[in-house]
Amino acid sequence: MKNIQLIDIQTHCFRLGELLSKLDPYNFSKLEPYGFLTAIDWLTIASGVESVKIRTSKHDQTVLYCGSAFEYEEKRSELLSRLTTKLTIFNFVWNSFESVTKVFLDRKQESIVNQAIRFLKQNYGLEPSLAFYNDHLCDLYKYIKYSGFYSEYCKEFKFSNFADLQGLGLHIV
Repeated sequence: MKNIQLIDIQTHCFRLGELLSKLDPYNFSKLEPYGFLTAIDWLTIASGVESVKIRTSKHDQTVLYCGSAFEYEEKRSELLSRLTTKLTIFNFVWNSFESVTKVFLDRKQESIVNQAIRFLKQNYGLEPSLAFYNDHLCDLYKYIKYSGFYSEYCKEFKFSNFADLQGLGLHIV
């Protein structure tokens, strides 16, 4: 295998938005009159997020009287800002995912995610997975297993009648 280099998620969002803008959604669905426009908007936002600033002590003036408390809140704010930035990007990517799946999938009682997983299994079940997919799936399992709070979700790491390896990551998320 050649040396595979992944692009960062925001560059990927931008390029995916460009790809969707070149597709004609009317060939895919008569149910979504705006086709991929909403998904493109979500991807554009995700690709442009630079930072989200969290100030945990914004309304707590008491930290000003204790240097240790102030330093702690500064570091906590920094950590939560980085986390919130990543979660914000994820949120817009997920919204784009849901918008695209609405173009391709029926609006049955089954969830959009389950329909997408079933679509992956039917169309790509035997295909090789994305680069590093298995590695990231294993890392996600380890994180969930040892996190304490999320460890109960380890039971979700199993194949079901509609999800195989290709849809397992989507199922977990």
